[in-house]
Amino acid sequence: RVVAYVQDLLDVRFSDEIWLRIFGYLPIKSLVQSSAVCTRWRQLTMDSALWESICDKFYPRELVECLDKEGMKKDLGWRRMLQETAERNKRVSRSTKALGKGK
Repeated sequence: RVVAYVQDLLDVRFSDEIWLRIFGYLPIKSLVQSSAVCTRWRQLTMDSALWESICDKFYPRELVECLDKEGMKKDLGWRRMLQETAERNKRVSRSTKALGKGK
């Protein structure tokens, strides 16, 4: 009974476009968590245009264009490119901190 109620709440009949707009306002962590809610949300949160708009929000356009060219070489989607860039930035940040401690 409770499961059916929750499913009804999640199955609000918004168009994909509306859901993508809503997801576009979420922080990345919340967006990733949303992908685990149901199959439809998982499919929507994997949308390349959604991740491209997120890249536009967090990075200068020149970097996004560079990522796009690099991603096309590797055949990556926007989500994966953003993930790789964030991981690379964390590694650089840790390396920089380690170098600063050695002085």
